[in-house]
Amino acid sequence: MPFNRYTISGGVIVLLVLANIISYLVSGWGLITVKVQDVPLRQVIKSIEWQGWVTIYTNLDPDTKISMWCDHVPLAEAMDTLATNIGGGPGGGPGGQNGTPPSSGNQGNVAGGNGSGDGGPRGRGRGFGRGAQWGLAFFVAPTTADAKTEIRSFQAGDTNDDAKVFHYPTPIQMLAGDEDFPAADPRLQAWPGVKASPPAPAPNPNAASADNAAPPAADIDPNSLQVYLKDFAQGADIWIMAPSAWNPNVAHPPAANSSIISAVKSLVGNARGAVIQAIVLRSGRGGGGMRGFAIDDDAGWSDMTDRLRNDINGLPEEARPQALSQLDVENQFRQQVIATPQDQRQQMIREHMVEKMANNMKRMTPEKRAQRYQRMVAARIAAKGQQ
Repeated sequence: MPFNRYTISGGVIVLLVLANIISYLVSGWGLITVKVQDVPLRQVIKSIEWQGWVTIYTNLDPDTKISMWCDHVPLAEAMDTLATNIGGGPGGGPGGQNGTPPSSGNQGNVAGGNGSGDGGPRGRGRGFGRGAQWGLAFFVAPTTADAKTEIRSFQAGDTNDDAKVFHYPTPIQMLAGDEDFPAADPRLQAWPGVKASPPAPAPNPNAASADNAAPPAADIDPNSLQVYLKDFAQGADIWIMAPSAWNPNVAHPPAANSSIISAVKSLVGNARGAVIQAIVLRSGRGGGGMRGFAIDDDAGWSDMTDRLRNDINGLPEEARPQALSQLDVENQFRQQVIATPQDQRQQMIREHMVEKMANNMKRMTPEKRAQRYQRMVAARIAAKGQQ
């Protein structure tokens, strides 16, 4: 049958409809929509996994009832909302599309000693008093089967001295100004590379003789896998689990990489091991924060600054300048604290925090104050899944 103008017009219409459908699907690719009330946690996790093309492991009770509302939001925002709602209340959860319906007016060693630990302030669902925390995780082991055993142990809450966790909390919200930052995507972090070791201290002539000295700690090869895993956790806000007894030597240190995911996988592969990447949703175990170092601890503060800069990489582009600027302010304040006598530092820090909160409120317009209040109310509503 010969083509006529009606056939051609019909074909054009079909192509336009298909183009609109494809455009709609592509624009929403990877965005998360969850609108549920009192459903099991396992159901919410499966929905987020399917929509976000990720794998999520949790050590929370999968039958925990969840109520949450998020509509076409990035994975980080969805996980932040989920972690907040598990806590049963708003912990600074965002409003608007992120968490509120439009109609509503032994988990390793402790941080500080060897660099592992759980907990931390707000940012990616971590926080003081929250019921859950979430983040980018790597289960590292000699074989894939061993890594899967680690995962089952984590899910059952059976981790013990046989497993070592490397994790340093990163309080990105300490940099927030007028408003909280949106949730940062940890998958966008980079690996800054191995830092140069500080020079060894000069010998102390007054030190006790070797015969009377305390026995040295067990030697740790500076080129061992776990040393580099610790470096990864200090340079990026990630969570790593590895068998305590598995610590092979690594021939070459991991080079700087634009992707922390690629860096971890490359290192473990060079050690002839296996790594499983996932998102983990963990039970909250108290607070956290900048534990393990004092403000005059150069190494600790340097590591924290690295993680904060790395975390900022995961923020939306429009939020990064404010975060970087505020990080510079905090670094300048630290220098002022170091120049202050020791007995005056704590008071200086307290006054700094109070002044910062007051200035943030002053800079906020009445409209922004109203919006912040509305977000608090909306988060309470969202936590119950009300519409």
